[in-house]
Amino acid sequence: TYIPSFGDWGFVMVTQDGAFREPAALPSGLKYLSPDLLGAMTVFPEDSGPLEVKPNTILSHPLVTYYEDGWAAWMN
Repeated sequence: TYIPSFGDWGFVMVTQDGAFREPAALPSGLKYLSPDLLGAMTVFPEDSGPLEVKPNTILSHPLVTYYEDGWAAWMN
C-alpha cells in the first residue's frame, strides 16, 4: 500500500534555524539510515521545485487531482 506523506522524504528533519546538521553519531545497527544517506536527503532534482497549487478545503480537493495526474504522467 502506498501512503502519500511529505514528498520525497516521507518525514521531515527539523531544526530551529533551518540549517541541516548531521548528528554527531548515529546509533549502531541501523538498517536503512547511514551518514551518506543523511547528506543525500538534502539534494533534490531540479524538476521537484516549488509548484503553485491550490489548497485542499472541505469543498474542494485538488490534492487528489494532483496525485492522480502525477501517477498518470509516471505510468504513461
